[in-house]
Amino acid sequence: MRKFFSILFLIGFIVFFPVSLFSFNLKHAVLTPTFFKETFRKIDFYKRITAIDPQKIVDYVKDKQGEAQLGISAKQIGTALSYISPDDLQYTFEKNLDLSLNSASKGQSDFPIDLTAIKKSIANKSSDAQTKELLSQIPDSYTPTQTNQTAKRFFSYLPIGKVISYAGPIFVAICLILSFLLWPGWKGKLRLVGTVLLIYGVTILIANLVISQRLAVPSHIVADFLDGILKDILTAIKTKILLVYFYEGLILTITGFVFWLISFFIKTESSQKTLQNPPTTPRTISTTENVTKPKNA
Repeated sequence: MRKFFSILFLIGFIVFFPVSLFSFNLKHAVLTPTFFKETFRKIDFYKRITAIDPQKIVDYVKDKQGEAQLGISAKQIGTALSYISPDDLQYTFEKNLDLSLNSASKGQSDFPIDLTAIKKSIANKSSDAQTKELLSQIPDSYTPTQTNQTAKRFFSYLPIGKVISYAGPIFVAICLILSFLLWPGWKGKLRLVGTVLLIYGVTILIANLVISQRLAVPSHIVADFLDGILKDILTAIKTKILLVYFYEGLILTITGFVFWLISFFIKTESSQKTLQNPPTTPRTISTTENVTKPKNA
């Protein structure tokens, strides 16, 4: 009966371990403000944004969201970009990223973009009439309709993802511990758990190698003036996930191997009983021994 429940808990671990590991890695390794802030700095995101062709921005916004969403010309955008330093843009992005995540954690559905720092940066660098006119047309807070709908859908999954990212690893850990405890004999315990960990570890390492070589990041993603930047971001995400999985696969493989190695030095109960109580062989009487003959009556 103990073996039955041990196998049952082990099946629970095998089924839910990949899902819980993926959700945990996604939540704690990729979907964090720190990861995106560091990634954007590494790929020179802010310098490349300020060097974008302003006409392409206008054409894209008109095509996707209509002219009402952006009431300024390409020339004005070009002038604004020339006044915005990468440091000002970085400050604005990181501030809005923190505000959006904070709003999502509170269950708010609107995710406006705060542009006050950008406007202040432009005003400090130029005070001519054209710049004042430009600043009057830039709102303090901008909420793009399409982007906001996408953000709502994305952030609506955060509470569920947060629960899964914590509950999943706890559940599979309990399943593995119970399976280990219920299986009889230390030798069997170590080999049972070691086999599962070894199989998962080797599988992760092989899959990591295959994905790193065959899964390519697409070149065309959104628009030609953003595709190069987005490709670098997706490449950074892919590299981060593969690196995390590599270390996890390596740890699982080593742990499983060590469990199996230890099991070879553990003797089974039957062998221990044999050593404690060695079998006794019946003594045979030699034919040459003197046999006492009975006396004649």
